[in-house]
Amino acid sequence: MNECDKDVAESLAKPMAENIISLDVANCCLMSSVVKHLADKGLIDLEEYIASNEENEKMFSDRARNNKHVDDELGQRDAQYISEIFDLHRSHLENPE
Repeated sequence: MNECDKDVAESLAKPMAENIISLDVANCCLMSSVVKHLADKGLIDLEEYIASNEENEKMFSDRARNNKHVDDELGQRDAQYISEIFDLHRSHLENPE
């Protein structure tokens, strides 16, 4: 990759990453809103959902860490990202303000 191509790639990477993160946060907020609505209507038990959510976070994080198709550093990064998204989702449910 020549220097010009590298500069173009780097200039595109940050806005793309910011958009992806914004979409993840927006999706997390939307999902939290749906879960909260279902809990408010008595269709699901919020405490039971949060406990299940914590179990799912551990399962997905462990899978990311133990993925044989990526190196350890990438697996750790993916596991951390998964945990952050799950934590954000639960924080929306536990502290909706």
